[in-house]
Amino acid sequence: MSSPFSALPWSKGGYYYAYLSSHEQECYELIYGKLMEDEFDVVLPRKPSSEEITRIINALKYDKPELFWVDFRHTHVESTALRFEAFYSGATLERCKKTTLNRMESILTRSKQAAGTTDRERVCWLHDVIAAETAYGSSSASPSHDIRGAAGGTSVCEGIALWFSALGTRLGIPNRVVLADCRNAGRLNHAFNQVWLPDECYAALCIDVTADLRQDILTPPSRLHIAPPDAAIWREQEYAPLPPNQIPQVFSFHSKENL
Repeated sequence: MSSPFSALPWSKGGYYYAYLSSHEQECYELIYGKLMEDEFDVVLPRKPSSEEITRIINALKYDKPELFWVDFRHTHVESTALRFEAFYSGATLERCKKTTLNRMESILTRSKQAAGTTDRERVCWLHDVIAAETAYGSSSASPSHDIRGAAGGTSVCEGIALWFSALGTRLGIPNRVVLADCRNAGRLNHAFNQVWLPDECYAALCIDVTADLRQDILTPPSRLHIAPPDAAIWREQEYAPLPPNQIPQVFSFHSKENL
């Protein structure tokens, strides 16, 4: 029986990009390029269906954590025209970007000397750094569902998984964010990561940094939740991830013309 975590290796646009249609991929690439240039008004080549735009924006959310300043939830859709909103504007937006990206570069600089030489060593090092330097929680000053909170040292599972994904990608480790129903909650209530190790023929590991957060300053982080996808721990702790070919649909969108 195949593992529920089994999945395709890396793709050029990101993990969930690979499950979009060719038209959806074209729109995804256009939107990503515009947002990276801080252009928040995007005109698509043709009108997407509600299902298409929902898939595209959710794929961007979980493939591209570097777009942390974009408030995807409040995207406006009207025929072929999309208008995105940022969490901040002006100098505040630039300060947020600078603070978060500087924190990322600081960790990446440390990795050059401390992360080891193999992909497995780099993955474990990154897990340990985030687990040691992040507290579980949220506040208005430290947004917790994207990488801003984790970069600041306080986040919840979704923000931690996105932070791991952003840093892992920069370290050259193919990865994805996994959403799951844990412990039979009846809803998607947890996020963690899956990685593929290029120097081990793309062997897969699942990594739940949130479950391994350091409990006090004297205790090093546990590595209990670094294990292959078919390891017993995921069954024993009742992880039920979305099917690997299913794009999470945290946000839903409808064109105004359809209302």
